[in-house]
Amino acid sequence: MIFKDQYDLSFWHKSVFTICVLAVISLAISLMFFDNLSSFVWLKQHQLSGDLVRRILTASCLIIYFVRLQVTVWVFQKRKWTWLETITITVLMSFVLHAFAKVGGNNKQVVGTFEVIGILLYLSGSYINTHSEYFRHVWKLKEENRGRFRRCRSLHRTCYGNS
Repeated sequence: MIFKDQYDLSFWHKSVFTICVLAVISLAISLMFFDNLSSFVWLKQHQLSGDLVRRILTASCLIIYFVRLQVTVWVFQKRKWTWLETITITVLMSFVLHAFAKVGGNNKQVVGTFEVIGILLYLSGSYINTHSEYFRHVWKLKEENRGRFRRCRSLHRTCYGNS
């Protein structure tokens, strides 16, 4: 089972994942901002030419996501990765990130109130997710909590382990 209580960095698995996700994000950002892709003629037809502010926001969201993902993968996540999991997540993430970039980068509408609300929700969700992963990481660092689940009572924030 891939979710065994194994504290292994899975260096090569995570490295392949990181390089592939970085390549997809770099390509997407290149397609959004670099018009002179003449040496790559086959990429010219995939140029993303939506509203400039929207492309900047889309690229910013991709960069924020990449940084958050790397912190989660390399700092917070200590379990062992399998090659099947690595390949599956890498392929799925590549499609999702490409679709996000394509839809956001090709949209020609000017950024309005709806998009500002979306950005605020994105930033809030990013903070909540990363903040909770950080506290989970700190809790798991304690020797008595290794291999245990953390449960919190939502209103009182009283936490206890469950083996």
